[in-house]
Amino acid sequence: GLYDADRQLGKLYDYICTLDERTIIIFYGDHLPNLKSGEQSIFTLDYFNTGDEVLDNYRKYDTECLIVGNFDLGEQSTEWLSYDLIMAYVMHHADVDTTPYYDWLYTTANDMPAANSYIAADRNGNLYSLFDLPDDIRSAYDLRTKMDYYFFHDN
Repeated sequence: GLYDADRQLGKLYDYICTLDERTIIIFYGDHLPNLKSGEQSIFTLDYFNTGDEVLDNYRKYDTECLIVGNFDLGEQSTEWLSYDLIMAYVMHHADVDTTPYYDWLYTTANDMPAANSYIAADRNGNLYSLFDLPDDIRSAYDLRTKMDYYFFHDN
């Protein structure tokens, strides 16, 4: 499956490189699949069992992404980037006008670039349990949560 996915991604990238219109493609998943081999779960791998509970939980629920385009996107640094910031990040770097909400959302990456249901990361990659966030990250997390609810759930 991985070989076929890689080959198809290569074909898609080759195709967009033939287009005159600037094109960006973003690949990401919203969760880690529970891949099993017999009775062994992927979560038994050493990568997810470092002995650091915060790091282990981050890795189990992290969203990786791949951004490709048919023009120079500049240097991409998405190691610590939440799924909710992907569009704001790409639009900012592609110099595309966005709504004030996405302009604001992009600025929050300085305070809290990554978070999932259990863990948040600061811009230096330090990980924190959501139950034990430093004040500046707690403020950013609470505000983003409120804005997300207001714009996407409350209306």
